[in-house]
Amino acid sequence: DSRGHRFLAPGPVALQQAAGYFPALEAASVLANHLVRRERLRAQIEKVASDLGGEVLPDEALLDINTFMVEWPTAFAGSYDARFHDLPDEVIVSALREHQFFFAVQAPGPGGSLLDKFIAVRNGDERGLDAVRKGNEDVLAARLEDAEFYWQTDLKRTPADRVEDLKGVVWMEGLGSLREKADRLAVLGGRLAGTLAPAERTAVVRAALLCKTDLLTEMIGSGKEYAGLQGIIGGHYARRAGEPEAVADAIYWHYHPRFAGDELPRTAAATALSLADKLDHVAGSFAAGRPPSGSQDPYGVRRAANGAVRILVEKDLRLDLAAAAGEALAPFTAAGVAVPEGTAAQLAAFWRDRVRAALEERGVRYDSCEAALDAAIVLAGSERPGWADPGDALARGRAIDAFRGDERFEPLAVLFKRVANILAKATETLPERLDGARLAEPMEKELAAALERARAATEPLWGRRDYEAILPALLEMEGTIHGFFEAVLVNAEDMPTRLNRLRLLAEVRALFVRGWDLSRIVVEGERAQ
Repeated sequence: DSRGHRFLAPGPVALQQAAGYFPALEAASVLANHLVRRERLRAQIEKVASDLGGEVLPDEALLDINTFMVEWPTAFAGSYDARFHDLPDEVIVSALREHQFFFAVQAPGPGGSLLDKFIAVRNGDERGLDAVRKGNEDVLAARLEDAEFYWQTDLKRTPADRVEDLKGVVWMEGLGSLREKADRLAVLGGRLAGTLAPAERTAVVRAALLCKTDLLTEMIGSGKEYAGLQGIIGGHYARRAGEPEAVADAIYWHYHPRFAGDELPRTAAATALSLADKLDHVAGSFAAGRPPSGSQDPYGVRRAANGAVRILVEKDLRLDLAAAAGEALAPFTAAGVAVPEGTAAQLAAFWRDRVRAALEERGVRYDSCEAALDAAIVLAGSERPGWADPGDALARGRAIDAFRGDERFEPLAVLFKRVANILAKATETLPERLDGARLAEPMEKELAAALERARAATEPLWGRRDYEAILPALLEMEGTIHGFFEAVLVNAEDMPTRLNRLRLLAEVRALFVRGWDLSRIVVEGERAQ
């Protein structure tokens, strides 16, 4: 036996066979199949919104919450005083959603303004619905009145008025106050803006000083359901205080993306500030000896790092992440923080892992990820690890995956491993340059010639990141490298000859490693081991 709806069909429901479970419960006013219940609720909400002359603000998570709160859903409309529209839309939506689980209604079309209506869901039919509606409206009115009080109280002070108050708020134990964090963000954000958006540098520095002040406001500090609006509400307060639009937008968006799938910062200034905030957060956690460990990440360090990598990848920004991570760590050491020994290396390994995770999430094979991340790319005129430019690493990883079907690919990877092993075992100091006059064997001459051809063919392509054109030129070398190993003894008795041949192999390796470390590719024989 089972039981029906406790008000609409109280009492037991006899079940004769499993196949009759859903129909029997539906007859007793219980939609047991949550998928059916969800779609019925969706249809009801959309109809109510249409009847109101609007459309429901999309919120799949809220639809799921309501689906699992009821057995027999009935959607209905309610309203609130239009005076509350002086509040930011985000505040109204939060009041509707966070505790009441109501749906907001907006005017039709993209970016439509909020209507002074909401849609709620009851567990039952339409009997007594007027009383239910009034009860919901009264509760919502109380919450909106609280929000209105917070808003009006907060507007009595500007964000700039609150900056020095940040000195009284500890950011993280042992790492100083939010005021000190604001100063770090101004410096780091200014540097990032200099690279990513030079015209926005002034706005980024100003926004960095103000972006944490909303944590001191009534709306964020006292309105528990509004705590998730940090940054967003700060942007509104900055705009009301007359700050430039670029500054207000940067504050508004600087926490974004806050979770997987969240919106990215929309402006260049917001992007630079968001990256600075996330880099500082990660570096600070490591400086304090509180890096994430296993499944434990109480400070949301991985979430912050993933957000930074996602910004760089999806906006296709060329930023030296390795250098930026180091710049973010430096102020803590300069301030006298007892940074644990080895933190810089640990931090670099952490960022590399985050970039690798981003590549794998986007479908790049695990060994292609390793080959791309262990490259030695040229970034801003210097050699950097392959993960230092996440968007570029993704492009290189995808390119190598695309060439796996080429019959020369795996043989070349095997040969590359041989080159890497020979060079790793060499203890001699290699000459700085290849001596062409010492190339006596035909195949070593051919390899040197093939190397020069590949260099000439690929040199203009690296800067354009045209990896689909670079890889074929490198694959052309497979036969020549194979012939070299067949015909030439690398470790010759004559030391100058040996060193020159090692120099030749080192230059071959260097050309490949500019984009990929092919020694990280797993070939068929290795999989079987």
